[in-house]
Amino acid sequence: MPSRYNPRPKRKLRHLPISDWPVGDRDLFNRALAAKVDPFAEESGSAHFRPATRASIIYAWRRWLGWLLAEDPSVLAVAPALRITPHRMTAFFAHLGKTNQTRSIAAMARFLCYGAQIVGPTMDWLWLKKVCTRLEGQAGRRKNPPIPFNGRQLLDLGLKLMDGAVAELESTIRAKNTVPPKRIAIDHRDGLLLAILAIFPLRRGNIASLVIGESLVKVGDLWQVRISGAFVKNQESLDATLPAWIGKRIDEHLAYFRSMIFGSSRHNGLWASVKGQPAGGDALYAAFTSRIKNLTGHHIRLHDVRAIAVTTWTLEDPAGSSAARDLLGNRDPRIIQDHYNRAQAIQASRLMALLKKQVRMDAKANK
Repeated sequence: MPSRYNPRPKRKLRHLPISDWPVGDRDLFNRALAAKVDPFAEESGSAHFRPATRASIIYAWRRWLGWLLAEDPSVLAVAPALRITPHRMTAFFAHLGKTNQTRSIAAMARFLCYGAQIVGPTMDWLWLKKVCTRLEGQAGRRKNPPIPFNGRQLLDLGLKLMDGAVAELESTIRAKNTVPPKRIAIDHRDGLLLAILAIFPLRRGNIASLVIGESLVKVGDLWQVRISGAFVKNQESLDATLPAWIGKRIDEHLAYFRSMIFGSSRHNGLWASVKGQPAGGDALYAAFTSRIKNLTGHHIRLHDVRAIAVTTWTLEDPAGSSAARDLLGNRDPRIIQDHYNRAQAIQASRLMALLKKQVRMDAKANK
């Protein structure tokens, strides 16, 4: 009797696994990614790329080789740099357009351009760079949705969450014979996360890397953040002394709440998780977004706290908006200028609202 089970056919991969790459491609990428950066060289390979960028370059190259294998396997015998021609690139991007949006195609093109510089470092790739620029222009910039609150409100959310946890812990202790629920500790942890991000908007990986005694050190009565440039996107170290009042909140968390979380004694990560290990970037992202959603009804990404911080800064002190570069740790002044423009738009909308209100009041007075 034939079986009723019909196994689902395996999905055909659209990219070529690294293990199946032509030897020439693998060797060129391995040498380029392992090379040391020469600060005096005009072209220093790709050793300066951060791990996420390297992964994107490799994925784009896998996608490119996978398409070549499907279209014309004989092309893989050609030297890696010589495979890249305007005709093939046009056909490849048209193929991507069947299943990808323009912004995704533009990103793939940019990473392929980096890959082309790896396999052909002495060749002129100006034509390919122009193609990337044209695709990026067609994709346009991603529109940032309006953020419904500022840094002070974000800080207040964190403080209220911590205050609620403290009050519930105190009531539990007064009740006696009652074991404090672990939920209280998680509430306090998430409140501390919101508060720290409101005053020091670290990226996801950096906020997750805070380790007591290493990247988070107590000096006297103050807590200092010390993150090596090797773990920062722009490769510049982050050193900051946190305000005394937030330091007291950290002391409070370590003294009364962190030990309530399962397995927290086995590691020194500031953000303990119920899995008995430090909470990673993804876990903190989920904790942040769910807390904000439950408390405000809005969906805010963890990275949005950087925009919130700079927008709040420029609203409070427009003349000192350039100092926000140090707050974010960004080298590119255009990023700060973008946040400054958003802050100016907020100011303009507030002024317009006041003017409309005044017009309505004057109209009523004249009746």
